[in-house]
Amino acid sequence: MEFGIREENVFEFWAWVGGRYSMWSSIGLPIALSIGFEGFIELLEGAHEMDNHFINAPFSQNMPVLMALIGIWYINFIGAETQAIVPYDQALNQLPSFLQQLDMESNGKSVDIFGHPVNYKTGPIVWGQTGSNGQHAFFQLLHQGTRYVPIDFIASLKPEPGVEDHHFALLTNMLAQANAFMEGSQGDSKELSQHDPYSCPGNRPSSTLLLDELTPKNLGALIALYEHKVFVQGVIWNINSFDQWAYSSASASPVKSANASIPTPPISTPPPKACWNWFVLTSLMAAAAKRKAYRPVPRRSHHGRSVERIDW
Repeated sequence: MEFGIREENVFEFWAWVGGRYSMWSSIGLPIALSIGFEGFIELLEGAHEMDNHFINAPFSQNMPVLMALIGIWYINFIGAETQAIVPYDQALNQLPSFLQQLDMESNGKSVDIFGHPVNYKTGPIVWGQTGSNGQHAFFQLLHQGTRYVPIDFIASLKPEPGVEDHHFALLTNMLAQANAFMEGSQGDSKELSQHDPYSCPGNRPSSTLLLDELTPKNLGALIALYEHKVFVQGVIWNINSFDQWAYSSASASPVKSANASIPTPPISTPPPKACWNWFVLTSLMAAAAKRKAYRPVPRRSHHGRSVERIDW
């Protein structure tokens, strides 16, 4: 209230909700303003469906659990240091940055839930770019370099109107790349290619996630899928995926040392991190909104992702 905002105009949320998990709460207001409230409801519905899948599906068919276990295998048994996120859809160009914060701020920990140092690797370095650009930037290293980098390919099957040929080319490129990472450049003879110093060896790990269509609902499910994957890995590593003490303490240190010489910024100055987070989120949602004509959806309350209709 000290900022002069009336109490009835304040949207509250719990203090323990980390920024990387807050889009489902009232912090999602900018998303609702950007794509419409019905679109925001669809986003919640998609996440809710993934929540139910995570809770009810057996481990052998549970997507977050399987993705988490595959990641554990790559990191703790094969020795992977990084995880690449490569969407073959320009509308998802900010997704690697979003998942980078989700994963690295959650599982970038070196102590367990009891405060004891761990003696094994935890969260990977997450990075990536859209595939059409990445092919001409870092795919050379992924195919023939000495680094072992698991890749998540992500794409939607339904194209935007008017770009069907372009979309088909992107999909075929993605599937061809995934196949090349698996099989290598075997040419006419696999035996000969194994002795060719210029061939791609193959046996490079990748997973391919295909959405029927890029909509708020499917995007909500996709983001929730990665949230639950990160949570499962945190449980296996016995670390707390929901704190970020390093960021909090590092952010406070320069403030303490500079307090005497640097004046307090005006209230209107937005925190750079918050601005970037919302730029990423609203960019993703605006892109999804272009693909979908929204229909009215009844208000519903989802477990952990509740929302009340707002009279604008």
